[in-house]
Amino acid sequence: MSELSDHDLLIRIDERVRKLDRCMTNHLAHHWTVSVAVLGAVLTALVSLIVALGTQ
Repeated sequence: MSELSDHDLLIRIDERVRKLDRCMTNHLAHHWTVSVAVLGAVLTALVSLIVALGTQ
């Protein structure tokens, strides 16, 4: 296999960075979704605890 030129290497790096950027965007969107779900669960648990303690 012939040695790759600087231009070929830059193209390869650019493609890989583009893929990493796309994957990171999906990853951050997933974390946002999970964070909202966990926040909702914690708030629901807190309200339930307050109601339970208030009815004693």
